[in-house]
Amino acid sequence: MWIELSNLTIPALAPQDLRQAAARTLSVPPAAVAELRVLRRSVDARQHRNVKFLYRLAVRLTDSARAPGGFREWAETAPPALTATQLDDSAPVVVGAGPAGLFAALALCEAGLPPVVVERGKPAPERVVDVNRFWADGTLDPDSNVFFGAGGAGTFSDGKLNTRSKDPLVTKVLTTLVALGASETILYDAKPHIGTDLLVQLLPLFRKHLATLGTRFAFNTRLDGLRRAASGHLEVALNGAWTLARPLVLACGHSAFDSYRLLLDAGVELAPKPLAIGVRLEHPAPFASALFQGNDPRVLEALGHVQYNVTAKLPNRGSVYSFCCCPGGEVVACATTADTLNVNGMSASRRDSPFTNAGLVTPVPPEELAEDAAGMLHWREELERGCFRLGGGGFAVPAQRATDFVAGRASTGKLRTSSRRPVAPSDLSRILPTPVAARLRDGLRRLDRKFNGWLRNGTLLGIETTTSAPVRILREADGAAVNWPDLLPAGEGSGYAGGIVTSATDGWRAVDTWLKAHGSATS
Repeated sequence: MWIELSNLTIPALAPQDLRQAAARTLSVPPAAVAELRVLRRSVDARQHRNVKFLYRLAVRLTDSARAPGGFREWAETAPPALTATQLDDSAPVVVGAGPAGLFAALALCEAGLPPVVVERGKPAPERVVDVNRFWADGTLDPDSNVFFGAGGAGTFSDGKLNTRSKDPLVTKVLTTLVALGASETILYDAKPHIGTDLLVQLLPLFRKHLATLGTRFAFNTRLDGLRRAASGHLEVALNGAWTLARPLVLACGHSAFDSYRLLLDAGVELAPKPLAIGVRLEHPAPFASALFQGNDPRVLEALGHVQYNVTAKLPNRGSVYSFCCCPGGEVVACATTADTLNVNGMSASRRDSPFTNAGLVTPVPPEELAEDAAGMLHWREELERGCFRLGGGGFAVPAQRATDFVAGRASTGKLRTSSRRPVAPSDLSRILPTPVAARLRDGLRRLDRKFNGWLRNGTLLGIETTTSAPVRILREADGAAVNWPDLLPAGEGSGYAGGIVTSATDGWRAVDTWLKAHGSATS
């Protein structure tokens, strides 16, 4: 019999054996605990002198042990799986080798319909070379960069896997990554992460696994056409060659604007989507960690640099909040074209950089946005063109002291940041929409009142535009695009997901939902 044990508290500075702690809580001898699984681990750092780990455990007692009363029985839930499916005229194609595309391919393989995965960029090892070259000397490959290539945009991030979703598919995603070599801690940590360095190592293993299931990969291959065949099914042009795609899983990511425009030209329905934009806010990592975890070096050793979340409520004007905090990380320059620039955050698995950064963003209300999808794409591109120009070209990153931004003056002199690209002291309000800049200033002031030194120790780098896709590809109940029954938009680029895990689950579910409507199970 398995018992669920919640809220088991272990002091961070006084590690204890979990088996003994569980036995003590259950009032049984340690020998009575036959097996123990960690279901969840989180950190309570509200009292800096008493930082604690909070555990939720599943405990199996020996047959001879008497089960205590007052505890809930626990049963393991198997992750979802697809059964073999028959599909007439099947020719599955997946566009995009990010989380959504890879898990869509996995779902198709489980259904007995291994696809061709098409990726405009390069495999992970070659992509890493291109990205490092861009950060070193500004040489941009428009098809192999921070956003395009094996693994998608999440590869050069923190590899964060935390999500509020209770979807059982989350477990499938995490267990798949563990089977490929990720740490088992991602199965239970409240804020799991892999780190960009380890993600890059996992991607070839995922590719190899899918290949053993029958998936074929075509890198350096672009989707450059979309049409209906005489049969009514979908045909796509891949590097100019037309082929049947049934289904076509479109997992293009949030920055494939040429793919969005291809869809618009073909008559696919896209709608503008609510968006949050802002800047990257960087602090010295020890400063940020001390704010939220205290100054005891033993706590830092036990917990590492803090991954914080902060929000400032604004009177009648929404909010300003942190997004995608990268503890012990770096701010990275991102571009897909020769005249645009934005920034993101990235951490290695050890999170040992001397800086911590997070997006500091504010939701943009509908009245400040474009009215249609084409306008939204243009709106975001113009922000990123402005960022490129403000940095002086060459993909230098505009940066500003937080105190200068709030005071309304441009920064001058040398700014110390984590960016591998040169930084240009600037006035970021010149590229931020005026209402956005006003909200960010107000939010920064409020956060400074709450966290002493928040402004004085902060540096802003801009512009942060990729909190989500700027548009949504409208979908039917079966997951297909409206009036395009073989086209399955998935992941962040679809406008229905955000982050590695939700993109992965969206890719898998898009296939599952569509096959249930259009396929038939085989015996």
